[in-house]
Amino acid sequence: MSKTRSSKTALRGNYDRAHARKIRIAIFLLLIAAAAVAALGIGCLKLKALYNDQCRLPDDPSLFAQEVHVSSTGPDLPRNFVVDMLGIRPGINLASLDFATLREHFLATNHNIEELSITRRLPSGLDIDVKVREPVAQMNYKGAKSPSYRVVDTHGKVFNGGHSSLTLPIIREPRTSATPAGGNLSEYTRAALRLVEAAQETDFRLLNLKEIETSSAGYLVATLGEYAQAKIAWDGMLEDTPASCAAMRRQLAHLTAAVKTGLGAKATVWNATERDRVFADTKEIIP
Repeated sequence: MSKTRSSKTALRGNYDRAHARKIRIAIFLLLIAAAAVAALGIGCLKLKALYNDQCRLPDDPSLFAQEVHVSSTGPDLPRNFVVDMLGIRPGINLASLDFATLREHFLATNHNIEELSITRRLPSGLDIDVKVREPVAQMNYKGAKSPSYRVVDTHGKVFNGGHSSLTLPIIREPRTSATPAGGNLSEYTRAALRLVEAAQETDFRLLNLKEIETSSAGYLVATLGEYAQAKIAWDGMLEDTPASCAAMRRQLAHLTAAVKTGLGAKATVWNATERDRVFADTKEIIP
């Protein structure tokens, strides 16, 4: 019995020692793994710091200009304006910038910009492409004598312009419902924009359209060369459709033909509100 008990005790002792050895090995391996993870973390931090250092724009202005390229389509836009508005300056770390947010803010606060793209050239280069809106007409209030310096592009987006836009045709709207910078034209002002653009075409340049007043319901009042006026309307004029554009061009063609005849040479007001018919102020039908 004592021998059996001794054998069991020896076996248990051997098992305990083996188990303890396994635990020590496991702890040792865990320590090695932890050290490896820590070393990897430190290495990653060092690599990140090295990368961030490589992404930092030069402090020297001439080197900074070499790294940040700005190109624009449309009216000239000062390079420094774009860079400053985006908050990009010498010494800044490009890896710390949220370019999507910067782009969104830039477009929201600069209504004269139609599109902006920012492309990284790793590690520390930037290509900034800007598409500037081109004005096709001035916007002003009904009866106003001085310019408002608001303009509109072909898409109907209103933005602030400068002195160079003062030669463009004028779209007038009631002051109480004027479209602010950043807004979009609609209904009669949108129809006036399409009319302004069409009047620049070769077939209709004889009209010499100077401005359009949009406050009347059902038609537009256009001021032509020699300051004659024309009331004009067309089918679907409040719709942006090919059919509406075709109807507008057809009405412009009739008005141009009427002006060419000379029959209404003394007319101060033309009426082109009826389909395919134009009247002078004498109410005489102009074929």
